[in-house]
Amino acid sequence: MAPASFYTGFPGAARRWVAVDGPFNEHLVRDVGALNCALCVLSMVALLHPERALVRATGLTWLIFAVPHLAYHADHLGLYNRMDQVLNLVSLGGVVVLAATLVLPKRKGNSAPATVPLPGTPVVDKATGATL
Repeated sequence: MAPASFYTGFPGAARRWVAVDGPFNEHLVRDVGALNCALCVLSMVALLHPERALVRATGLTWLIFAVPHLAYHADHLGLYNRMDQVLNLVSLGGVVVLAATLVLPKRKGNSAPATVPLPGTPVVDKATGATL
């Protein structure tokens, strides 16, 4: 919504991560902003409707964006002071890690806690259907 302000002031707190990397290009900044808004919409839908396929697709979509984004910034750290270098790698690397956790398959094993029937409750053998 404010590409020039984003360009000159992102991420805030007197830090400038975009402007140091070349001249302002309103078209590019608006496109990147729209991409990030679209990713946030997809993420909100996955959060509100956490079907496994949707969650994994969301993670994969973020990875497709975040890995090259991290790679670019990791290769251009010389533009920043030491603190901004660390903050860049931590924030961009964190997005990659979070996205990867959405894509990875669920761990197999005892993920659900064992249930213990209350005293006097009939127990049914799942294999035979017989009441024990």
